[in-house]
Amino acid sequence: MIFETHILPKTLENYIESIFYFKGFMPEHSIERVVPTGHVFIIFELDGIKRHTFNNNTLKPNGTFSKVWVSGMHKNYLSISAHPNSEMLVIQFKCAGAFPFFYQPIYKLNDQVSAAQDILGIEIIELHKQILYNKTSIEKFEVVQNWLLNRINSKDIAGQDLLKIVNLLKNNPFIEHHKIIESYPKTQKHLIS
Repeated sequence: MIFETHILPKTLENYIESIFYFKGFMPEHSIERVVPTGHVFIIFELDGIKRHTFNNNTLKPNGTFSKVWVSGMHKNYLSISAHPNSEMLVIQFKCAGAFPFFYQPIYKLNDQVSAAQDILGIEIIELHKQILYNKTSIEKFEVVQNWLLNRINSKDIAGQDLLKIVNLLKNNPFIEHHKIIESYPKTQKHLIS
């Protein structure tokens, strides 16, 4: 199996947790349970295999995805299909890093997996084609990096108050979260938005 990560330029490292590529993944199971992490993902399928999401209780399919899709932040684990000989490229945004790239409130993506074209328009399908066209992982990473650098809206960067709260929530025990949220200088509704 090939698994590679991209070294991010300084311009992106405040927003992107990682960009990774894998090929030849051979899972021993057909369904994976993905633990929620607070991240938003853009996922590119590069092997022509349709992916499915499943109801967590019945394991019946409840969504089908191909080419590229967006997975928002989830409260519960996500059940997804796992396929032999998988090839994918994934952009994992930091917990407070997705907004400058999506141009909409991120909460609208919560607990959803959606076709990326519905959120990001036709340009994401064009990016998928460019990724497929390039053969090496270095070339694929470069295409994705250029797209991200062109897409970022630096005016939509989260304020320092918000970033501080997100960092505190991320790095402190859950028992302290109520106190941390109360320390936010604006309303709780603003924090949620």
